[in-house]
Amino acid sequence: MSQWRQDLVTGRWVVIAPRRADRPHDVAPSTGSGQAPPAPDAGHADCPFCPGHEAGAGEELYRMEGPPQPWRVRVLANKFPVLERQGSVDRQQGPVGEWLEGVGAHEVVVDSPDHERSFAELPDDHAADVFRTYQRRIAVLAQDPRIVYVQVFRNEGAAAGASLRHPHSQLIATPVVPSAIKEEFHGARRWRQQNGGGCVHCHLLAAELAAGERLVMQDDHFVAWAPFASSFAWEMMVVPRRHGPDFHLASDQEVAGLGLMVKRLVSKLKARLGPLPYNYFIHTAPLRHQDGERHFHWHLRILPRLTQPAGFEWGTGFSINAVEPETAAQALRGL
Repeated sequence: MSQWRQDLVTGRWVVIAPRRADRPHDVAPSTGSGQAPPAPDAGHADCPFCPGHEAGAGEELYRMEGPPQPWRVRVLANKFPVLERQGSVDRQQGPVGEWLEGVGAHEVVVDSPDHERSFAELPDDHAADVFRTYQRRIAVLAQDPRIVYVQVFRNEGAAAGASLRHPHSQLIATPVVPSAIKEEFHGARRWRQQNGGGCVHCHLLAAELAAGERLVMQDDHFVAWAPFASSFAWEMMVVPRRHGPDFHLASDQEVAGLGLMVKRLVSKLKARLGPLPYNYFIHTAPLRHQDGERHFHWHLRILPRLTQPAGFEWGTGFSINAVEPETAAQALRGL
């Protein structure tokens, strides 16, 4: 079974998950060129997510009926999970740090029956249904009192961490709040204290709309821009116009609109850069709010993975970005 371990010096939690080494792969490693051309396919007969393999792909947790037949979106329990539903969240103290059992949940969202159609190529309503599925699964996972956070993410391409080619995304539910979320909370709280209240993301949204130079796309519900301090070349941030801490409590129009905007943004990236590995993830408030967390503003980030961190980045925590956000935004706006 997996195990949570906390670093005694930094306070960061890590997951030790030996079973992950056994998961299947059909995605070729990156060529180092910065792009990720489609890998030679092992064959649909070997793909656990293709129609006809439902029985052996893992426990089905949710199914959205077709069309396309025989199903539209499926959610599976990951057969090689980082975390599992059984176990206790009681913390144990050791001489070199705290630990607890690898409690949580790990689910796979299979976009569609189509092995060859990427998320960016889905019909608009189908892309919206993928995001609706995230919302529904978070609502289910939130019923477990041991779960305090659910991370939604997509890995596309080997350089972005994908092991299987069939388009899919994932949800991992955790019994501890991730360090990245804590860091954003602390930054948002610090900004409120320095400015006498308000939301830093609402401020950023208004400032980026006024400046315009980093804007990529906007509609009635969302604004997308290249962040001023982008850590990755061609990085984009998508922020809802309506303030709220919880993605899973967003309106159906917002959730559907987010799926459509993310699809279009990824399509822009591919039109500009060609096939590329990327991640996207949603940052939302913990399921049971603590003081100050209700002021959080949920959002999504898209991170193209065109370069790999090296010694300087790992040693310092700094990022190096060779493409100015203003240049990236201007190029993507025109597509």
